[in-house]
Amino acid sequence: ANVAVGCGVNVGGIGVADGMAAAVCVIITHASATAVAAKSSATPAPGQGAVAIDCRADDHRTRTLLAAIAHRETAIAVGIERGILAGLAGGCSLPLGCLAQRHRGSWRLVARLGTASGLREIRLDGPADLLAERALAALRS
Repeated sequence: ANVAVGCGVNVGGIGVADGMAAAVCVIITHASATAVAAKSSATPAPGQGAVAIDCRADDHRTRTLLAAIAHRETAIAVGIERGILAGLAGGCSLPLGCLAQRHRGSWRLVARLGTASGLREIRLDGPADLLAERALAALRS
């Protein structure tokens, strides 16, 4: 669903390190960013709208709680988008927009890269594990 979700998490109440204060977060899902981009000609920055939460690898209780809110398709989409960013050795200042979406059992990617000679735009469909590599080849050519 293309919705924004508000959540309150009492960090101290779920067994995370003592002394940590309660955290309140607002999550705008990757699906929401996708919906906004689909209605405009803008392409969001890689990973725009996705939220990542880290915890200690040995904190099994927190990992179990976080698994309940994990969204596999968002993780795959962000992985594709960030793979392109990393492959271009880019960061926040790279004029790159890309959006990976699940589409009819496969994946669709739109990427736009600003260069000194103009805008490079690609649109690709295919399996998730090959999409970033194919996009990089197309953007570099």
